[in-house]
Amino acid sequence: MTTSPAIESPERLYRRVAVRMIATVTVGAGAVASASGEPAVISAVAAGACIMAVLAALLLRRRVVARISRKYEEVLTSGFVTGALAAYRKAVFAGSPDGLLTIEELRGLRTAAYQAAADEDLPHEVRQAAAAVLEAIDARDAPRTEWATTALTGAIENELRAVWRTST
Repeated sequence: MTTSPAIESPERLYRRVAVRMIATVTVGAGAVASASGEPAVISAVAAGACIMAVLAALLLRRRVVARISRKYEEVLTSGFVTGALAAYRKAVFAGSPDGLLTIEELRGLRTAAYQAAADEDLPHEVRQAAAAVLEAIDARDAPRTEWATTALTGAIENELRAVWRTST
């Protein structure tokens, strides 16, 4: 069984990536400069590349952290929509034994599920998959609901993979 990597804070992830970038640029520049065979040239090129990489990392910090934060928000929102859909699905297919669920409560669950699925913070693919789940639930089609829920889970997993790819 494989485990998913822990999701880091955007700031920590940025620091880790920036350090890797600076080290890679510095070593790469040093390796290219080593073709000259002069230690002074190697040192100067490596130092210059390191300074440029540090400046680039500092200048891009705000943009990178904002983008990572946005992706994390999308993933967290995806988890929320899954919960809202699961509650609505259970209410529809389990029915209301002994009047435990009123029509108003069912409508409230449906409204919450639709609002969660329409959230603008969701990635487009997740919104589409959530809409398919809602359509199947409203049609009271259990097999289609199961299939659509599996597709929604796949869309969310794809988003998680995208976040993890950016973190490594």
